[in-house]
Amino acid sequence: MEHYPSHDMIKTLRFFTTRETITVLKRARSALQDAKEAMSRADVYLATRTGDSDDEDEEVVIPSCVLCNERVSKPCWCCTECPSG
Repeated sequence: MEHYPSHDMIKTLRFFTTRETITVLKRARSALQDAKEAMSRADVYLATRTGDSDDEDEEVVIPSCVLCNERVSKPCWCCTECPSG
């Protein structure tokens, strides 16, 4: 089966039982939605910031890799096990 970059995909590092499938998929979809929203907010923020604005109404978190701390860009992997994604 071929994978297209525009399609969401799940990869697990552990085996899970058939009984856990629904829970794993729900967790993955939730984590993916959270990641998409965070990346979208960061993209809008980075595209519209002026650089001289000191008064920020909302703190925008720029998603970064937990290993190398570099800014994350699409396509990327999102962890469904860690609370930090």
